[in-house]
Amino acid sequence: MVIKIIIFFFLNFNFLITLHANASSQKFLNNFDVRMESIKTSKANLRYGPGKHFPIMWIFKKKKWPIMIIDKHDHWRKIKTINKTTGWMHDSQLSSKKTSIVVFPDFLYKKPSTKAKKIAYLKQNLLIDLIKCKVFWCKIEMENKKFSGWFIKNYLWGTKHIKLD
Repeated sequence: MVIKIIIFFFLNFNFLITLHANASSQKFLNNFDVRMESIKTSKANLRYGPGKHFPIMWIFKKKKWPIMIIDKHDHWRKIKTINKTTGWMHDSQLSSKKTSIVVFPDFLYKKPSTKAKKIAYLKQNLLIDLIKCKVFWCKIEMENKKFSGWFIKNYLWGTKHIKLD
């Protein structure tokens, strides 16, 4: 009888610990809002962990490259790139300026409608600046401000994490 009580207590105690751990990790994930930012500098180190003592995984050499902030620790941000690489970057190397990459080529339109005048054809992997986003469209600009117009939101990387205007 005593053994049954001990086994019952042990099984229930493990269940409660597991339940608490799952609830804690879920709470942690829900407290952080995933958001889009971009790389501020022309040389930014992506590290294996949140600190300078962690080794460098990648060195980004493209300014304004879009990244997704998925976690934070002090002044360090865990980021995710378009190719699903994750690592840690110091917040001084990041900008709140929103940029994106064209993932599906299509036309840039003068207004947010496929019936509007076509301005240019945007190829895949083109880096663009985000001006504002609506439910289905984003107003964008090319890096050299050569073209400005509306592009289908789902055809741009990471735009589901952009707040709507």
